[in-house]
Amino acid sequence: MKHERKMKQMRKKKRRSTRRSKKITFFALYCFCILFFVFVFVAFVSSHYKD
Repeated sequence: MKHERKMKQMRKKKRRSTRRSKKITFFALYCFCILFFVFVFVAFVSSHYKD
């Protein structure tokens, strides 16, 4: 529930400033890449240890 509130606040800030919105989208894309890399790494390790 708290995370949803933060998302709403960030959406409001995006409307006010265009420069900040670009930084937020870049940061979100950067976090997504890290999460994706971690997910692939965990999947690889788990499949490796199963053998």
